[in-house]
Order: sequence, then structure tokens, then C-alpha cells
Amino acid sequence: MKMKTLRYRVKFITPAFLGNAFQKGQWRVPPFKALLRQWWRVAYAHEVDYNWKELHGIEARIFGAASDDGNGGTAKSLISMRLSDWNESTTNKWTFKDARVAHPEVGSGGMKIGSHLYLGYGPLEYSKGTAVKGTKDSEPISFVVPHSSADITIMCRNRINGLEDTLKLMQWFGTIGGRSRNGWGSFLLSPIDGTENIPNLPSSKNELEKECGDILQPLKDCLKLDWPHAIGMDKKGPLVWKTEPKSSWEEVMKDLAEIKIAFRTTFPFTGSSMPEERHILAYPVTNHNVLGNSDRLANQLRFKVIQEDVKYAGLIYHLPAKCPLPNTAHINQQAVWETTHNILDSRAKRI
Repeated sequence: MKMKTLRYRVKFITPAFLGNAFQKGQWRVPPFKALLRQWWRVAYAHEVDYNWKELHGIEARIFGAASDDGNGGTAKSLISMRLSDWNESTTNKWTFKDARVAHPEVGSGGMKIGSHLYLGYGPLEYSKGTAVKGTKDSEPISFVVPHSSADITIMCRNRINGLEDTLKLMQWFGTIGGRSRNGWGSFLLSPIDGTENIPNLPSSKNELEKECGDILQPLKDCLKLDWPHAIGMDKKGPLVWKTEPKSSWEEVMKDLAEIKIAFRTTFPFTGSSMPEERHILAYPVTNHNVLGNSDRLANQLRFKVIQEDVKYAGLIYHLPAKCPLPNTAHINQQAVWETTHNILDSRAKRI
């Protein structure tokens, strides 16, 4: 069967906590393939009416599946990827300007903390109120620096449905590596060697609705399923926002940190032993041990830093899904998200 080859130059806009087994920053193929797979689900889910079992079966045939149950569940991927290099990064010092932001819940009565530290805690560690690179076995962890680039080749069968929309979503919304939902590992795909251009991110509501089509779903419908399957929308339009343009990615991260602090601290924690409204946004929350240490809920609101000519801006978007955590049935999840969206409307502009 005829193979289709696509080639892109991948350039990081923000630092990427993308590493190997030794926590050394390194370009690697598996995270990019996992990201392609993730966005394919969003691009294709409407084709099977959001039936996750049917979607899972098609996904396994396209991206491969491994099974040792003796039932023939093993399948080779129809898509392969290759990077121009797998270089390791030797950079392990955090020299970027970590602008401080006010956090009302830190310390006694609030204090200012580094915006990079707030959005990258884990890979980044605290030092005198700002961020330094994290460590493993007392050695600094390296990372992939902004503006570094490599070429990626995608080889696939022509009959793969949804691939074009998948690459479009990866370009517009994709981030990769540790803490990528907070904007780290933001990247740009530029076609090379005759590969067709990916459309630019729409600048208006009408254009975005036209480009995304069935990928957009009403918030109330999204909250019926407990897995991310569509970009949400409400009466005002798609749940996608953009911050004011800035001259550097560091300034954008400061804006995103302030926005995240604003919507998270809107929901106070009363000390109840039961989950509360803030836990719908993400879990665990520092010092809020209401469900123990085993349950996890990743952020549904995701950030990306985008580059437009010589300026940078923050992109915020929502892939809504029903909270799967136990003991949350008493919380009006739609109301929580509507409050959060109102805060975002006051601090950023809808596309």
C-alpha cells in the first residue's frame, strides 16, 4: 500500500521538560507519537458518536496495540515517526527571568512567588521565592531549551482518516513533556520538503467554528463523558481564549500564572473531608488531602504559548469532561466551569 510522507520542523517556544529514563532533556520520538494519538482521538471521536469502545478499536488498528492474552490483539502501527536527531540537552541551569506573581494562599496572608515555579513545580524547585531546575539524585535535571529545533518525519498510509485534522490540532493546541498542560513544551510545526502547510490558528469565532466543526461540543454534552473528547463551547462560542501579545514567552507565562491563580482561588477550601468545587478543576491540591494520595485528576484547562511574528501570546482552551473522582456527585460541575469561564472572559479574549 502506498505510503504518505510528511515532514515538519519542530521548534520549541518554551522550555520542554522532555527527558529520557535518566531525566536528561532529550528529543525523543515516543512523546510526539503519543501526542499525535491523543489529538487523533479528539479529531475522530465524533465519527463514532463518542463511543469509546469503537474509537479504541480503530485507534489500535492505526497506532498499534500490544497484547499477550492470546486473542490476537497485537497490531503493528500504520504510522511511524523519525526525528533528525535524538540529541541530549546539556543545559541544567534555569537562567530565564522568573517574574513574580501574587498568590493569596501562600504563606500567611499571601506572598509573591515565581510564575515559572508556580506553573512548573516538580521539574522546577523553589529557591528564595523563584525557580531553579529540579534535581534527581542530587544532580540537576537538564531540559530542552526554547528555540531549539529538529526535523520530524511522519510516514503513514493514505487511508488514515482524521490525520489532517489531528495535525492541525497538534499545531494549534499541542504541548509536550512534563507540566505541558501549563504551557511548557509549547512548539511550532513548520512544513518542509514540500509538505502542505497547516492552516493558521483562526483569529475569530466564526473562523474557529468553521475550522473545528464537529470537534466542538456544548459544555453540557461534554460533561456527560469522563474522558477528553472535544473542545467545549457555550453561548459565547468555543472555549478558547488568547492573552494579550507580549515581547517574550517569559512575560506570557507570568500572565498565565496570574490567570490560573485567579480561577483556582475563586473556589475556597473550607476544610471539609469531602471533595469541594476546586477539586473539579484538578486533583490533588496542595494541603487538600480529601481523597488520599492515589486519586489523580489532570487539569482540563490547558495552556499553550504561541508565537505570532515577533510577539508571543498565551492560548487557553478547555477540553471538558465529567469529573471521574469518587464522592463528587454533590458538586454542580457545570456551574463550576461556568464560573471559571467567566473569570477567563474577564482576563483574556475569546477567539
